[in-house]
Amino acid sequence: MGKILKTMLIGIFCMVMIGMFSINARAITINEIITFVNQLDVMEFTNSDIKLKDALGNDLDSISEVLNLKDEETDADTKVELREDAIYSLDLLKDKSNGCIAAGSPDENDWFVNCTTQLNFHGQVDELINQLTTE
Repeated sequence: MGKILKTMLIGIFCMVMIGMFSINARAITINEIITFVNQLDVMEFTNSDIKLKDALGNDLDSISEVLNLKDEETDADTKVELREDAIYSLDLLKDKSNGCIAAGSPDENDWFVNCTTQLNFHGQVDELINQLTTE
């Protein structure tokens, strides 16, 4: 299969996968993303590196803490700042899972070696960002 056709097909698959998360009427939570990552086998990560899985788990736990603080906060300006911090951190994680969307295969900075896993993670994070943006 030609490289252009393969890239187009993967692009269509990505849009469908991301669209599936957008159609979902139920909001996704950071805890669901954490559960998804915790259930992944280390072989899903670049170089089968447990340190990448642990780092991602730590990043997600930190974002969860920020979101919990936001939910408990009473000051509107502080709530906005905490929400923006969480969105910024989630965007950084998306950058580590965008090769399949951009090029049809994982790129050198991606943490996932499997496009299905990468697209699933990317879609979940994107959906959470969308939810936070519209709060």
